[in-house]
Amino acid sequence: MGKQTGRTVFAAVLALIAACAGPGRAGAVEPQYSFSVKTAMDTVSRWPEASRGTAMEMIGKYGAPDGITRDVIYWKNRGGWLEIKVRKTGALHNFPLPHEDVIEQVVAYEVPPGRYDDIAVFNGSVLPDRTRGTISARCRSEAMNYAALNIAHDLITKGLSVEAARESLAAIARGHAEGKKHRYTEGLHFISENPEVTRDPDFAF
Repeated sequence: MGKQTGRTVFAAVLALIAACAGPGRAGAVEPQYSFSVKTAMDTVSRWPEASRGTAMEMIGKYGAPDGITRDVIYWKNRGGWLEIKVRKTGALHNFPLPHEDVIEQVVAYEVPPGRYDDIAVFNGSVLPDRTRGTISARCRSEAMNYAALNIAHDLITKGLSVEAARESLAAIARGHAEGKKHRYTEGLHFISENPEVTRDPDFAF
């Protein structure tokens, strides 16, 4: 009887996990997926409007975050990004239009050291990291992060001047605010590389 009861309880637990996982998720590795989404949504529901809206958009697109704190939710290795972080409190940034930087997204990318100054002048919220072999963008939305990184790539590889890069991003931002689509706001137009290839740990001196 003891063994039979144990089997019955185990079967009931498996059935409950399958039910919680939702349609098509029976046997899923992440039985608490729905709970994690709910926790994330409950957390960001108390955030300011700017960060709350962006966080909800990312939850809708990428699902349950990999980490949740009171002030940050984050994902790893989603949608071509190495990392995505949405912060409760953003940083005021007036370029290309006044907004708060609430979302940071990171890709593997090797920026030649000689171009770091150009990137900094182009956009203070586009940040190369030589040691990790990454470049990140921070803005109000994923769409504008795409645009900033695409233009940074053009600046690095296609001879685009810093002034032209700033003018291009400003024009895209104005159009985006008016609901106009632009291919640079819809995805990355370069191949995200392998961080094992792009990183540069330097050498002892």
